Amino acid sequence: MKTFYLILAALVSLALAKAPLMNRETADTIADNYIVVMKKADPNKLRSHYRLMHTSAQVTKGDDGGIVKTYQVSGFNGYHIKCNNATLENIRNDPIVDYVVRDGLVTAQAAYIVPRADAAATTWGLGRISHRAPGVAAYVNRIAAPTHAYILDTGVRVTHKEFGGRATWGKNFISGAQDVDDNGHGTHIAGTVGGNTVGVDNSTRLIAVKVLDNNSTGTWSGIIAGVDWAVNDAQAQGRISRSVINMSIGGPKYSALDDCVKNAVGAGMTVVVAASNYGADACTYSPALVPEAITVAAIDESDNRPGWSNWGTCVDIFAPGNNIYSAWKDSDTSYMTMSGTSMASPHIAGLATYLMSREFVSGPADVAKRMVELGTPGKVKNPNGSPNVIAFNGNKAEL
Repeated sequence: MKTFYLILAALVSLALAKAPLMNRETADTIADNYIVVMKKADPNKLRSHYRLMHTSAQVTKGDDGGIVKTYQVSGFNGYHIKCNNATLENIRNDPIVDYVVRDGLVTAQAAYIVPRADAAATTWGLGRISHRAPGVAAYVNRIAAPTHAYILDTGVRVTHKEFGGRATWGKNFISGAQDVDDNGHGTHIAGTVGGNTVGVDNSTRLIAVKVLDNNSTGTWSGIIAGVDWAVNDAQAQGRISRSVINMSIGGPKYSALDDCVKNAVGAGMTVVVAASNYGADACTYSPALVPEAITVAAIDESDNRPGWSNWGTCVDIFAPGNNIYSAWKDSDTSYMTMSGTSMASPHIAGLATYLMSREFVSGPADVAKRMVELGTPGKVKNPNGSPNVIAFNGNKAEL
């Protein structure tokens, strides 16, 4: 009888040790696709686990099964796998697995678009972040040293006249898609970050990382792959302290992306994210809730927080996000006006590289601290519990 209870206790212990499966009931999940996040372990054990689970998935699911992509971001190790329930249970029962998350769909955070064919001076957002008060159109900036901005989005029309040869393709994570921006969202974002006439920092070098398709939709696994690639590329090029990732992307809480972003910042990458457009607490959305990232909510031309902009203690700063005029995908001379926290975020990504190059601020924590120090306080109407700070670029005439 004693032996029976010992065996039972061991079985209970094993059951309790099983890695949790998260996002079971989340909408827009992708069948048989999972992101597996590993505990800290010896690299040989990780490789052995990867080989074993890849083989298991192929045996039980056929040619469609297996590990699609592995991730390694400064302490964040994991992988995206297509598998059936049998392999999933094997994964969850391995003690070096921390947790498993169902893959799903994620979208860009633009609220609406207004076509514009003209090149009128409508870049009010640039004027707002270089002046203490609203209503001044002129943008005041300074010359710069080289920096790099990774635009995780729908791609970038790198030949657009706004970029002057400073935009290049980095990586494409949309299966079957060409290296083009077939949506426009990414080109608009890149223009606000670093366009010649519509950008916050018109000297930064823009790198397109395509993680969203022509409908501005992607997968969590693809977003994580984009972050993984950007961090490792910046490290390999020796420029991570002079680089920023912009993610005008959001959705319900997703722990794997949140942990990946946290570790990306830990590796030295400044990460700027949209607060999202649900008119709700940003602390309930990913990656907006990540404390290590710079989370950006939106203001309009009168410093109001639009009703669609998320809010709350997870917001770090406000930036212009309503009726933002920037580059577009249709031609090398096309422009578009868009609204959303998608448009607020690149103002801050551009400001990050601006501060890196003009003030030689280095490291994510110091960049975030300097932005708050420079910011214009107390001007946002209806911040709803968010820090009441609007981005400011340090225009010396108004310091």
